[in-house]
Amino acid sequence: YRLTYVLVFAIVGVSLTILMGYTGQISLGHWALVGVGSFTTANLFDNTDPYEIALRDSNFPNPRLPQPASRGPLTEYVTPTLVDLWNTAPYLHDGSAYTLLDVSRPCNASLDDCLQPGRGRNISGQHGVTAMLTPQQLNDLVAFEKALTTGTAVGGEQTQLRTGMLSLSRVVLQFPRRGKHGKPPRPRARGGVAVSGVLSPDAGSRVDPSAGVSVSLAAPDGEQMAVLAADVPLKGRGRLRGHASLAGGKLTLTLSPHGSGYRFTLAGQRLDLSSIDTGNRDLTVALVIAGTSFAQNRNVIGKRNVFKLPHKTKKAKA
Repeated sequence: YRLTYVLVFAIVGVSLTILMGYTGQISLGHWALVGVGSFTTANLFDNTDPYEIALRDSNFPNPRLPQPASRGPLTEYVTPTLVDLWNTAPYLHDGSAYTLLDVSRPCNASLDDCLQPGRGRNISGQHGVTAMLTPQQLNDLVAFEKALTTGTAVGGEQTQLRTGMLSLSRVVLQFPRRGKHGKPPRPRARGGVAVSGVLSPDAGSRVDPSAGVSVSLAAPDGEQMAVLAADVPLKGRGRLRGHASLAGGKLTLTLSPHGSGYRFTLAGQRLDLSSIDTGNRDLTVALVIAGTSFAQNRNVIGKRNVFKLPHKTKKAKA
């Protein structure tokens, strides 16, 4: 086997000599030196911690995120598999995604500053389109990735998601007011939420909300999305309205026809929002109508206990 390779390279060398004279031999020697240099460079790269280099040179591409992250030596170049993916954190080339949820969680760079800590690392769909996934679907995706083994069956029945577009125009998220000196809110303290936006089905399709709408509000909480969800029955003609119990309070949803889709308003009063008060102000709003999902993730900002959409869009380079 190896002798065959020796003969092949010998033929190549002789061929160059015949075609180019001694220049061919010089070219072979030149590329041999290039190969040695590449090998040496690769070894230096493999055994060097990029974080230490950046720290030494005071050269960090993004000072707000730990980029590049620290890593150990690379012993060989092997295309990583998804088996035991749960055990290979942090993720991405710079280690900026601490969990599998961070890898999949979307961030739209045209609407939010995706370089801030805590934002999703799937910036503008660079790692696949996940912006249309509901919080529960994101959790299901992470659970699937964690469960992959060498015995996982590949293929089988394929599930096609029906999705539309959700565009948030207003978000007000009010948590219970904390006590003095940052003390936790008093027991049974309640908050509220007000959300409005537009639901746009795919071109040429329509959705019928008369059978009810599933609503969810969610925020990242470590390895999964913390979700508040309710099924809201609707009544009316044209303009639809309905109520549901959620987190110990009342949730009201209103839908008004708008083109081929709907304008919606969502109002929640006296809600126990403690489960989504995770400290991460990335908020995902999702509505599911007749099997079609509408979702959008946005970062809300504010002081104390009230958080809203930014007044001005903040663009950031991915």
